[in-house]
Formats: sequence, C-alpha cells, structure tokens
Amino acid sequence: MIRFAHACGLLLTFSLLSATSVMAKPASPAFHTQILDDGSSLTYQLHGDENFHYSVSEDGFLLLKDKAGDFFFADENATISAHRATNTDKRNSTVKQFLASLDKKSIEAKYKSFAEVNMARKPSASATISRLPAASALTNSVIKGLVILVQFQDTKFTVAADPQKEFTNYMNESGYSNYGMTGSARDFFVENSNGVFNPTFEVYGPVTLKYNAAYYGQNEYNNDDANAEVMILEAVKALDPTIDYSKYDNDHDGTVDFVYVFYAGLGEADGGGANTIWPHASKVAYFTDGYTTKDGVKVYSYATSNEVSGSADAYGILALDGIGTFAHEFGHVLGLDDLYITTSNVNNETPGYWDLMDSGVYNCKSNSYSNSSCTPPNFSAFERMSLGWLTPKELTSNDSIKTLKELSKNEAFVLYDDNDEFFLIENRQQSKWDECLPGHGLLIWHIDYIQSVWEYNAINNTEGHPYVDIEEADDSYTASGDGGDSYPGNANVTSFTQFTTWGGTTLSPSLYHITETDRLLCFTTNQNIAVSSCESASVEPTALVFQGPGDTTQTIEQGKNIALFSFTWTGASGTTATGLPDGITTSVDAENRIITISGIVDTSVAIGVYPFTVSTLGGSPNATATGTISVTAKTLAIEHEFVIAQNPKLIRNGNELFVAGTGSKQLSLYTLDGKKIFTQDIQAGAVTISLAPFEGQGLLMARLSSHGKFLAQKTLLLP
Repeated sequence: MIRFAHACGLLLTFSLLSATSVMAKPASPAFHTQILDDGSSLTYQLHGDENFHYSVSEDGFLLLKDKAGDFFFADENATISAHRATNTDKRNSTVKQFLASLDKKSIEAKYKSFAEVNMARKPSASATISRLPAASALTNSVIKGLVILVQFQDTKFTVAADPQKEFTNYMNESGYSNYGMTGSARDFFVENSNGVFNPTFEVYGPVTLKYNAAYYGQNEYNNDDANAEVMILEAVKALDPTIDYSKYDNDHDGTVDFVYVFYAGLGEADGGGANTIWPHASKVAYFTDGYTTKDGVKVYSYATSNEVSGSADAYGILALDGIGTFAHEFGHVLGLDDLYITTSNVNNETPGYWDLMDSGVYNCKSNSYSNSSCTPPNFSAFERMSLGWLTPKELTSNDSIKTLKELSKNEAFVLYDDNDEFFLIENRQQSKWDECLPGHGLLIWHIDYIQSVWEYNAINNTEGHPYVDIEEADDSYTASGDGGDSYPGNANVTSFTQFTTWGGTTLSPSLYHITETDRLLCFTTNQNIAVSSCESASVEPTALVFQGPGDTTQTIEQGKNIALFSFTWTGASGTTATGLPDGITTSVDAENRIITISGIVDTSVAIGVYPFTVSTLGGSPNATATGTISVTAKTLAIEHEFVIAQNPKLIRNGNELFVAGTGSKQLSLYTLDGKKIFTQDIQAGAVTISLAPFEGQGLLMARLSSHGKFLAQKTLLLP
C-alpha cells in the first residue's frame, strides 16, 4: 500500500541541457512496499534523485541493499549491518536495541558525504541576460513535439489496449480526464502560457526493444542507469525509416529539439526498484556523438519517464502516471531549472508542493487511482516571467487599494533591487491545476538571480541562501510548504514589511491590510489606508468579442488563404483556439488582448467541415466562440450550371461563353471578392462572348440577370 504525503495527493527535471548533464525528478515522497522472502512486507521511502538516492525505513533509518538486493539497516558508519530491515511491528529485541544505539541524522549525513565524490555537477543551461535565466526560443510559438513509446522483452504496456491512442489523448486531448488527470499535457502548457505557446505532441510506437528492462535500468556504481541512452537510440533508430525527424526541429538548427520517451512499467523514483529507469533528462551526446537521422537532423536531447505509478488495483492493474512528470521535464526543455536541492548533505527550505519544479510535480487531486502527478501546479510568476509569458506590474507606493487576481489570470507584482535581485507577489488559489497546493492566498517570492547558480542547476543548494525562496507568512519553515506560507493564510498574517535583500537592503513599499475575498486579493502600501472593499464584483467580466473582417463561417479550397478574423477578450489572462485545419494558425497579442486567426489551408488537408472553438483562459467562467471552416477540393475546372427561369443559359465552350434566353438581359463578370469587371446588355436571343480578354484572372463569376432579377450564374476558371 502506498500512502501519500498530503491529502490532495502528491515531481521531475530538464533544461536546455549541456552535453554532460543529467537532470532528474526527485524521489516520490510516497511510501513503497517490498515483499520479503518470508512473505512479510517492508515499508520504505526513497530520498534524492537520479544523481544520488537512497532508502529509509518508515521511521527514518537508512537502508542499504546487499548483493542479493535485500534491505539491511545501516550501522553507525553508514555501511551495511548484519540486521535485516523490518517494519516497526516485526522487530525483535536485538534489532530494537541495535537501532536505539544509532543516531539517524548523523548516519544519513555520513552516507550523503560519501556521495560528494560523484556529485560534481557540470553546467546544464546557459543564461545570458540579467535578472532572468535564458528561455528556449520555442516558448512563444506553435511547435510539434516527438514522443516515443518503448517497451521491453519482459515488460509491456498495460494501461490501455491501444497505448498509442491513449498517450496521444494524454498528451493532446482537451480536458483529458482518464486516470484522474486534470487535463492533458497540451492543456497545461497552453493554459499556463495563456495561448502564447501551442505545442502538439505526435506519439509513435510502442517500439519493443531488444532486451529486458533491467539491461537498461540497472544501477551502476554511481547510481546512474546503465543503458538509458541505449534505450533512446534503439527507439530512434527503429523508427528512422518511418519518421520525418526534421518536423521536430522547430527552430531549424539541425537538431531535433527533444525526444520524449515513455517506457513501459514503473520507474525507480516511484518505487519500481533498482533495475528500473529513474525518470530523467539528458543528452545522448554525453555517451556518443549523437545520432544523425536519414532526414539529416541530429538527435541529442531527450527526456524519459515511466508509464505507470502507484499501486495495483484488485486486478493487479496500475494507473497511468500523471502528466506532472512530463510537465516538469518539458519545463526543463523550455529552460527552467530544479528548485529542490540537487546535491547531498544540504539543509535548505525549498518551495516544495507550491512549485512544479520541486515536489509539486507529485500533486494529484483525490481519485480512485493510486497514481501521482495528475494535478501539477501552475508555473509560478517567476517561471512565467522567465519563459516570456508574464510581465508583472512594478509595485509602487500610493494611496490606492491594490487588487491582484489569481495567477491563472496571469497577474503579478514585482519589486526590484538595483541588482539582479527582486521580489514577486502572486495570488494562488486552489482550483484547476492549483487544486492541490498546500494553501491559498498571496505568495511572496524572493529571487536572487546569479548566472553561475543557474548554469549549474544549483538554485537552492547553498545552505542558508536559497536563490528562489518563499517568504513564509508564519515564519515557520517546512520541507514541503504549508498553508502558513501564504498571506493571510492559516496564520492570518495581513502585512509584510521585510522586502530585505541578502545584502541587507530593505526595499519599499511594504504591504498592509492584506485581504482575501472570493479568490481576489487586496492590499495597500500605506499603513493608514484601510482596505474598505475587496469584492469580486470589481473583476472585469470575461468575454470574447468578434472583430472580423473575415467571417467565422468560411468555405475555402485547399491551398487557399482564409479571410483573416480576430477576437478581443476581457476578464481573462489569454485565449486559445482548437479544431482549426492544418495551415490555419493563431497569433496572440497579449498586450492588446487580441487573437487573430489566419493562414493558408494545407493542400494535404482532408476535404470536410472543421468546427473550431476559441476559448478564453483563466476566466471565471471562460467565454467561448465557435465557427466552421469548410475545406473543398482545389478547383481545376468548374462546369456546373444554374438555370433559374425563361430558359436562360450560360454555356462555356473553350474561350467563349454562349449566352441564351428570351427577353433582354444583362451579363456581368465578378471577381471572387465581389468586384464587377465586365458588363454587357443583351437583347432577345443568344450571343457569344469572348473570354480571351479575361485570361489570367483566375476564378470569375458570370452572372445573368434581367431588370435586376437573377437568372443564372456560372463559375469560370481562367488561369
């Protein structure tokens, strides 16, 4: 049985990786169970990450494995003892006496010190501008992402009869809710970027690899998985004949931006055992010179994580691991670093469950499954700011009441020091992605950006000086964050006067009379000005307003431009559009709150009707607008005739148009945008009109009328 660390439920890691780094998600805070030879069970917990990890008993004693893979208690020298590990209720008097003589903390510290030899970290990302780390060029674009499913000779996919279909939905489907998920991976990134970043993930496989899972996942002397990079290269090479890898080089630098591999079964971080792979991200270039595909692009960066997590149900079936693992890893792809402690033997406070790049990766709303990571928290204001998705308002001192909407509406305040140090103020509420936060209210973040710290993925590794820190309202420091961190929060703290830099400079203004009403936060910067009202009625209503000039219902040929149209929005943080045919794209102007839809329908798009939906993001509730784009076949020749009355006829014969019908009539030729380019009055009888003067006009409409009454029309192709 697995017990989760907090009620809502229960992380991972990547960056723009250097050729020598491995980044990994931290161990699950859940307790795991191993069945022993005598049929009894042992409950244990993993600590650390891919680079360094170890196990402790349910009451915190260090556990070490012998060569057979059995757990034993560690002795006072942090080496394996003669006492086999057992749960508290199964220990005899000898084991109890032995454990009573040990200092758990000193043994754990000693064991961590052994790891320092293997823990020298190399730069993982480049940061070239002040105040913020560098983000990927992909963060403000429409991209295609490559996802590959792999399974082993002894471990196959189990969660679905059609794994490719299930993972395609898991990655892309709007509102995906299978296995307790709060949405799909695409939902998470579109909503957190407010529609600026639009990924579509294309899933291939499963590819069955050559060996059993242990060949790829067994631990080496330094805790690394023995052949994880072999798994990646095997899968990439197996699919090379069928995949156009150049599609996934979105920035056209000759390299696939990333390959994400889901492998069948459990991962080591979730209790799968030492012979399974620990979810991580790295580069195959660390082990080889990379791989050049038949399409001429190289494969370097990859990330990988497990299919399932949690414990089996009554039928022995495990649930799909949550999207939080992917979201954390992909956060690294976009340029974010870890906020948990990535080295050994350091005691620091970190954001914990408040942040996806820390333990928040394990957040999961309550469901009937025992999986984790199904409700990853929103990216913080700092992370959104780093990715170019948020421009916070600078906090100034005046007598007005400040209001702050929840972060999902993409609002925050910032207070800068003269150097690369600043404070961010955000409003976090326990809804949608933030449902499983440890509390709600105003969070104050203290950011001290030092380029070298970010280059080494060592954000919170300096004891006593975390570089991304939450200013706890209750001054109580916990390992994973709690409801006392926010304002007013559990401790009902309504002011903050300590915007103090690490150098001892106190910045102004301060915050007073912090008030929370219906998810809205209000405060003042003047102690003598009270918050007289903090009402949700003051929040702008959510709406989408159509702007044209094109219509939301259009019929267009393959290979042709649609008439562009746009919407403006209010009362929301962004907007997105779904259901558009390939070639039709969106452009989001976040500053002026306009989304524009335009483009040329791909010639490969299937003929048919494409219903689309435009939706706001971060509204309460969100507004939607719908429309359709009907795609027709590219016209080569049109010879259809409409006969209305009195035997009017329009018949084309090569470069001539035969016009017939009783009575007087008028022939007009129009371009497709409605411009009349030719008119001729025709008396009773028939006449032949030469079309030679109109060659090169493309499509024209011939229209026959009599005294204003429509008689017939015909479409003419004049290439």
